Amino acid sequence: MTRKTVLTVALGLFVLAGVAAVALRCLQNPPAQAETASPLGPGTKLVACYFSGNNRCPACDSIETSVREAVETGFPEELKSGRLEWQSINYEQPGNEHFATDFELVAPGLVLVAVRDGRPGTWKSLPEVWKHVGDKPATVDCVRRGVRELLDAARN
Repeated sequence: MTRKTVLTVALGLFVLAGVAAVALRCLQNPPAQAETASPLGPGTKLVACYFSGNNRCPACDSIETSVREAVETGFPEELKSGRLEWQSINYEQPGNEHFATDFELVAPGLVLVAVRDGRPGTWKSLPEVWKHVGDKPATVDCVRRGVRELLDAARN
């Protein structure tokens, strides 16, 4: 066998092992996001959490500002009653690194988390807010639809 063939086979086996490891992890620990039940039952609140990193670009700041405005102006009663809460967290600060794993974060973004008795349950990421960078009305609309969907599902 030539050196090139050996390297090709070894690389193929490495890739196959990596894919198998990821598939096994998903089967053993399915993400809470995949649950089909309504995320908001009685006594559960929805937390709209914008996760940022240490290095913030103008687009990151713009998205966070638009997302926060969408939540605060679109759901004042829910915020006042405690049924909805806004948080902004730097997931790269010491002690917050677990959020990257908990919510499968690969970049800053908005995650909607159902919280009961102080413990996070099901969650939904809204990466589509990044499609609307520079279009504040579209960002606000996207966020409000996502939050409304989860709040309305809890009422049914």
